[in-house]
Amino acid sequence: MERSVPFRRRARQVDDEVDVLAARVEEMELIMARFQCMNPQTFDGEESSSDAESWFQHITGLFDRVRYDDERRLSLATFQLRKNTERWWRGAS
Repeated sequence: MERSVPFRRRARQVDDEVDVLAARVEEMELIMARFQCMNPQTFDGEESSSDAESWFQHITGLFDRVRYDDERRLSLATFQLRKNTERWWRGAS
């Protein structure tokens, strides 16, 4: 019987951790859906440097309309990278 109390406590802790993670996933899914409704441009690196600057200004302009912390902004911006830029980002991070 002594083992059942610590086991139940650990099981409850695991359940709590799962609930926290599920809430974070749901929150991120909602944020992604809202972000995609803003029609963010993608960037694949095949454009000129002026196009890269234009993409950056577009993305930062979207972020200026919402209150996201830097970590979330980075996550959403890198989600819009395609082809060469996505490969570059994966290698750089």
